[in-house]
Amino acid sequence: MCRRSGAAMAIASAWGFVESYAHAPHIPGWMIYRLFWLCFAVVSPFVRTTR
Repeated sequence: MCRRSGAAMAIASAWGFVESYAHAPHIPGWMIYRLFWLCFAVVSPFVRTTR
């Protein structure tokens, strides 16, 4: 779960800088929830179980 939340926060932070300095459109904060689950879907196949 740490990888998924780290990826989501890294993307959100990068987008914040792009909003500030490149004048990109604002995206609502609740979109981080969807971004988290998108990262979950991308990373999950690569996570091995401990069993």
